[in-house]
Order: sequence, then C-alpha cells, then structure tokens
Amino acid sequence: MLIAGPAGYGKTTLLTQWVTTRSERAGFPRVANLTLDEGDNDPVRFWHYVIAACQKFQPGFGNEAQALLLAHRLPPFKPLHMMLVALLNELSQLEHPGMLILDDLHVISSPQVVKSLSFLLDHLPASLHLVLLIRGDPPFSVARLHARNELLDIYPPQLAFSLEETRAFFEQELSFAFSPKIVRQIHERLEGWPAGMRLFARSLNWSDREPEIEQMLSAFAGSY
Repeated sequence: MLIAGPAGYGKTTLLTQWVTTRSERAGFPRVANLTLDEGDNDPVRFWHYVIAACQKFQPGFGNEAQALLLAHRLPPFKPLHMMLVALLNELSQLEHPGMLILDDLHVISSPQVVKSLSFLLDHLPASLHLVLLIRGDPPFSVARLHARNELLDIYPPQLAFSLEETRAFFEQELSFAFSPKIVRQIHERLEGWPAGMRLFARSLNWSDREPEIEQMLSAFAGSY
C-alpha cells in the first residue's frame, strides 16, 4: 500500500484510524510502525530499525538478520544481501500475518537504502503487508507491483475532503454555519486540503460576515 501526498493531507491520520478500527478483527495483521528521519539513510541503521520494529510480529524475530547486519560493518565482509535474504525467509515463516508501516519515506535518499528496500518489495512474502507513506512519488519503480495487481496506491485526490466533508468539518469546528456558497468557495479555493481547512478555520476570528470571510479566504488561499 502506497499513501502519497503533500504535508497536511492526513496520510498518517488516515492510516492510524484505519488500523485502529480494524485491529480487533480476526485475522488482522500484527502491526509494526517505523517513522523515518534523515539519519536513516545509513543502511545499517535503517535495517536495524526495520528489524527491531518487526520484532512485534513474534518473539525472537530477526536474530539471524541482525547478526548479519552487524557483520556488515566489518570490511571487507558486506553481507547486506545475505541479511535481506535471511529477513525475507523469517518474514515468510511468520505464524501470523504482519503489517510493516514505513512513515515519511521521502526522507530516504541513499541509493543503497533505496536499492535494498526495492529488493525487499520485489521479494515480499505473502505473510507481510508493507505500507509506505510518502510526500511525492516513491524513489523506486512500482510498475511491476501494479502489473501484478499487488499495489494499492492512494494519492491526494482520494485524501482531499469532498464538498460534503468540507461542510461537515466547518459545522464541527465553528459556532456558526457557513452558507452553501461559502462552503463551495472554501472547498474550491483550498482544493479539499485538510490542513488548509483547519488553518483557515483558526484564522477566521469567529467572524460570520460573508464579505469578511470571502476577503479572508482570498488572502489565505493566495498565501499557500
């Protein structure tokens, strides 16, 4: 699963709510969550954190992969590929399905990390569901996954508020009601951007006069 969109489109919120509402259902995967940062462009650190996150799937998971990863630091022995094979073998033998969530994937720019993650994707076992959250497009091709019908991708058009959701949001946030005309103007100007809706609501100063609201909307939309 690939959830891609700019900041403020609620990617993490959407996924968190989806997992929360379904986690009690029988057969739902065990979830491992990892939020990435710039320091994770080091391949050893990246995979150390991935393996550590995956230990939520079952006790003792990843011991062989971790040992091979540590050996990666000893030149000239570079068993990163061996570590990935060991990790994939363990993932394929999970007693219960797992879901690995990698959030903020856009911070990863290291060619070695990208290549190794692409290898994992190409050999992903059926026991693991991988979820990638990113601003923009992934740093590797997903054409093969699309061709095999193994990828669900969610982009801004699916993440943006609908007109009805925009109306419901402002009804919840404000002590007064917008006219249908104003709701439509807000929706069109902000293109359903959830974070923009919240920022605009905070900028209103509780004014319910339509000329003032239209003026503020023009200034607000022009600044983002």
